[in-house]
Amino acid sequence: MARARAIETRLEKLVPALDEYYTSGFLTREETVEVSRQRQHWEFRLVAKPLLLLDVREAITYELGLEKRLREYCIYTKLNLQHRWDIVDRIEGIYKIGLKHLRNKAEHEALRQECVQFMKQFQRNGSLSNLYGELMVMHPRRSDIWVEAAEWQGFSQRNTDNARAIIQQALLTMASEPVVWACALHVELQFVQRLLEGLLAEHREEARKACRRASKEAENGDEENRAGDVKAPAEVEPTSTIAPKLRAENEAMAHALLDLALAKTVVEEAFDSPASGAVLLERLLAVAGTYAFSREVVELAVTTAAHKMAEACSGSADVTVEAARVCGARGASASSSLTIASDQQRLRVRTQWRHRHSVDTVFAHYLALEDLVMNQYPQTIVDTTTYLAEGGSGVGATAKRRGQQRQHQPSATSASLLTPSQKDRRHAAVKAVVSLLTFSSSPTSVLAEMPGVVEADTDSTKRFPAVRQAFVGALRHLAAVSTEGVSRVCARLLRTPTATAASTAAAATASHRSKKEEAPQPRATLDLAEAAQWLLGELQLDKATLQACVTEPRKRTERLLRKVALAADMHPPAKSRARHEAPAGTAAAAALMTWSVVQLERFLQADDRDVLVQSAGGGAGDSTKIPPCSPLNTAAAMTAEDVERFIVWWKEEETLLRGRQETGDSGDALAASRARRRMAVMKLLHQHDLLPSVDLPTAAVETKKSRSNRKKTPNRGSSDATSEDAWAKAQGVLLNRSSALQFVPTVGTASPARLPLSLWRVFSALETLEGPMQISEKASWTHAAVSRSGSNSSDDDRDSETGGSSVAARGRHAEISSSSTWLSSFAAAGLFFLGGVPYSTLSHEEEWVRLEGVTSLLQCRLFSWLGCRVCTRDTVAKALRLAESGLAEAWITDLHGLLKLAQRCQPLPRFAQTRCVLPFLEGVALFRSASASAAALSGQAGNLPLPAKAASDAVRAVREAYGVLLKLYGVSKHPESFLPLLYDGTSANKLAQQASTTSSVSGKASTAEVQQANAEDWVAYVWFERTISKDLLRAKTVVEQARRSALAPQIFMVRLNAL
Repeated sequence: MARARAIETRLEKLVPALDEYYTSGFLTREETVEVSRQRQHWEFRLVAKPLLLLDVREAITYELGLEKRLREYCIYTKLNLQHRWDIVDRIEGIYKIGLKHLRNKAEHEALRQECVQFMKQFQRNGSLSNLYGELMVMHPRRSDIWVEAAEWQGFSQRNTDNARAIIQQALLTMASEPVVWACALHVELQFVQRLLEGLLAEHREEARKACRRASKEAENGDEENRAGDVKAPAEVEPTSTIAPKLRAENEAMAHALLDLALAKTVVEEAFDSPASGAVLLERLLAVAGTYAFSREVVELAVTTAAHKMAEACSGSADVTVEAARVCGARGASASSSLTIASDQQRLRVRTQWRHRHSVDTVFAHYLALEDLVMNQYPQTIVDTTTYLAEGGSGVGATAKRRGQQRQHQPSATSASLLTPSQKDRRHAAVKAVVSLLTFSSSPTSVLAEMPGVVEADTDSTKRFPAVRQAFVGALRHLAAVSTEGVSRVCARLLRTPTATAASTAAAATASHRSKKEEAPQPRATLDLAEAAQWLLGELQLDKATLQACVTEPRKRTERLLRKVALAADMHPPAKSRARHEAPAGTAAAAALMTWSVVQLERFLQADDRDVLVQSAGGGAGDSTKIPPCSPLNTAAAMTAEDVERFIVWWKEEETLLRGRQETGDSGDALAASRARRRMAVMKLLHQHDLLPSVDLPTAAVETKKSRSNRKKTPNRGSSDATSEDAWAKAQGVLLNRSSALQFVPTVGTASPARLPLSLWRVFSALETLEGPMQISEKASWTHAAVSRSGSNSSDDDRDSETGGSSVAARGRHAEISSSSTWLSSFAAAGLFFLGGVPYSTLSHEEEWVRLEGVTSLLQCRLFSWLGCRVCTRDTVAKALRLAESGLAEAWITDLHGLLKLAQRCQPLPRFAQTRCVLPFLEGVALFRSASASAAALSGQAGNLPLPAKAASDAVRAVREAYGVLLKLYGVSKHPESFLPLLYDGTSANKLAQQASTTSSVSGKASTAEVQQANAEDWVAYVWFERTISKDLLRAKTVVEQARRSALAPQIFMVRLNAL
């Protein structure tokens, strides 16, 4: 009763507005009655329990449509209604009802954002101010609301005082939130920009007045004044005089405006607060980078972060509250009111700075500072004086006005800073590259007092991902103008051995040597001056360029490393730790960072790629005929870098082969390329002792001299036969379950304890090479078997046993061979390798690589059969119908065995199940159903049960596959971060290149995306039951099950109704 009375009261308040709309002609009588009826309906929906977000939005949508009609009517008739804004008031009231009664946090936040946008659109500033006030009282520790309110006051309302008050109040309770400090810096820089633009506008207005005054005097004066009219524009003072005048008139104002005193104070306070860390640095730089005059702020933030990092990372690795108290007492600012107050906060801040991500971030920004301010932001970052001299970057500073100002500038140095030339940008990038190269080539001993930085990544090609990203970014800027120089630098970096530290340690323990012999030998590093010459495209650098681009960046990097060492001397490590680390001097001499071919491959040109392949292959000559690996005297552990370099060579070989085929000069190129790639695989595995039972042919290890005298080599046919026999033996080893490669080899082998996870790429490459040929051989064998009538399978068995030297024969009789002994393809061998990977022990990066491997191997095998990259159920069914019956059954049997082997790689990625497994199984079911229907129509009663049973089994297999797919959503309590659901087919290398750091290979998907995918899978299941199995009762059961089990039943029903 109370609700009905409240609804009646609210509707009565709307009657005067409806009467005016009727009398003004906006609404007819029927429309007025309809509006009253609709509003009564929505009023009852808005008081329902529980309140639904859908009802609130639909009520608002109806009122917005009415408001749009009223606005167009008032514009057309030019009426000024007394109740013009009553509809807007009602929409605001509906928003308040929804915000008051919605209980779901996500729905409440979505409606709040919509309400804020509505109030900003209709300029309801008073209501929005009240809303922010209520929200800040209700949520005193929600930084996003406080920041949003401060930005609205400071930017939209241009009320800096209110924005500062909100930020200062937020910092009292949320001083540990970097986003609040970033907003404080944003407000101060916006305030400075407004004042600078005001100074520029005032100067331009004075210049215009002077010009008008001079022209007026010229009109009323004599010829001398008219002659002076030409000189009048020359008397206009340039904008470079604004800063000196301001300093002379008001020193305090100049200090706050030109020296950015308030912004610098915010930065200093931020790094003395509990929010101090790498995240704070990134947020401050992101804010400062949007203003063209904030160079001093950027430099202050980077240098302060480097000092804080060095101060926190020095000393003992055992971080305690007492140690944090001692360290924090030295660095705390006595004048700050927001400094770290407790020992626990000091401990947390010090722990943040000691984390390897923080150290990596600080080094990356410090070393690449020149490239950062010159090339990486949308505009070049300069100081305030240069900004004023350039005329600013606002709307009033047009190109024509800047050109007029430059005519009156005494020099052109400052005029080119805001819009630097290509040469200046190139020099800035070269400085960053030199700094980063100096840091990467430093020995690991320089960071001995930073625990968890070097020891966390034993692989030197993966250390400091942010530094690598900065290096790649600088090279990308240089590659646009100096492609050849960048390629030469990358080739020189990749020519350094990847296992220098391991080989040095092994050599040190081989025998006892004298002290002189034990001294670390200088490494063959890249000369910085030579690298600068290549990047700048100059034969010889002059003294000034050498000092600016090489000497100063190198000294700057060395100063940072010395600062870290000096901070370490203030807090020396414990004696026991020093005695423990003393024997590790050999490893300490290794370089901090080495480079992988994955990181620098994009910058290599064809010539430098050949040089890289030759150095990896241990020889010279025609790179297309030299495998990228050479046999060694002692077996070395295979690394991911070895696999990546092999894949680079493989891709180059494929590219060269395609080029010859396009030009029509193929000839025997296909057979020769296949032979070279086979030999490359054998040499890669043989040098790492993964093919101990296979002897390489003599042609595979011939020297450069023998290759130069190839015309004198007799009996080329016997050499080819030897290579074929060696490949047959290697293929037999790789496809034999007892000797196939495993992630963790069996005990007693000479192989390393763990093979690289990326080794699946080799199997994928072999499948693309050998798979189509194997399929063609099987097709020809099947055709021959069908043509023979009455052939006995026992003869084939005897042939298979006697042909032990040829694995091709074993592949031709794969149906007869025991599946428990032999693997049917290289894709199966790759899945066999990935099946031994323990899922629970993998990191996120390694798990992404595993998921990529499983998907790629399945796609490669399907491509070998289908001949097309996209696998759908229609293409599968069509291929089965066009194939002969024996070949179709062999295909189905082969892929069923492959899918059975893939079950060892659980959990399978959703991408592989929806793109490979389910299309194949649905295509088989479609093919079986069509065969059963054809058998039934033919009237052959004897053959009817077999096709019907096969069709039933195929449909059952598809249902089981859908069950496995849908159960994948319940494996993890957080499906939005479950990698088998998030994998989308993007390669790990490409994802690492796109990400800001390689440490975060995969992100976290939104809950809505996971719900959409779940709904799509349920709809696909229902569609299968309707169209392929044609079991409508089963389809209805699946729909009922989806309504109970789907993550978002409403999304599923919407998708289902759209079918």
